[in-house]
Amino acid sequence: SRPRAPSRARRAREAAEKAVALDESLAAGHLARASIALSYDWNFPLAKRELERTIAIDPDSVDAHRLYGWYLARVERNFIAARQEMAKARTLDPFYTWPLWGESSVAIAQGDYENALRLAKRVIEINPQFLYDEDPIAHVYVGMGQWQDAVKRYESIPAARFNRPNFELAICYAHTGQVARARQILAELEALAQQRYVDHTHLAGIHAALGDKDKAFVALEQALKDRSARVYASRFYPWLAPLKEDPRFVELENKVAN
Repeated sequence: SRPRAPSRARRAREAAEKAVALDESLAAGHLARASIALSYDWNFPLAKRELERTIAIDPDSVDAHRLYGWYLARVERNFIAARQEMAKARTLDPFYTWPLWGESSVAIAQGDYENALRLAKRVIEINPQFLYDEDPIAHVYVGMGQWQDAVKRYESIPAARFNRPNFELAICYAHTGQVARARQILAELEALAQQRYVDHTHLAGIHAALGDKDKAFVALEQALKDRSARVYASRFYPWLAPLKEDPRFVELENKVAN
């Protein structure tokens, strides 16, 4: 089905609760609890308490510092503290790509594009195949509005590396006047969304780039219903920038907060 299965999140939550109940001193249980509270339940006070508890139990937990940095950036928008946590994670494991990727994303939100690009290139140096929803280097170009550079970067990556049509390439196409190509990728994603889960914040980003704000907000409302791990921090993502001045954007944020 299209939305994430609530039963999967419920089972994960129950397992984390059981782990903490069995051994309150187990850092992994608190970290799992924090991750679910942050990304699915949007219980941000609990997420913060559990992350701080995890770090208190295990100060050398790379994932705890990484996730705490993610929380600080996306929920509290405290980019300086967030990058300090990411940097701590990088110090603990210099070859772990996720803290590098996370800090690069925070640097984009902060407007520190030089370091964002440096960190993104380091990710690719360590793992040339690294790919999340976006390519790290192309994503920095998107944040900078260097659309042609982003297109060139994405077109150099084999399409088979992506497990779905490339939403960020569609956004880049829209911004470089290649509207037909952007709409083709959008249509492919919309068709795929009828078969399996597709994050509708991605669709919103394409609609926004095409100048169709009404459809963008319809997609964001669907992302809200699906409990997208991105929609709770929609202000964080550069490809939603065209929507941020619209009153409906604040309304969406208020729905998450409530």
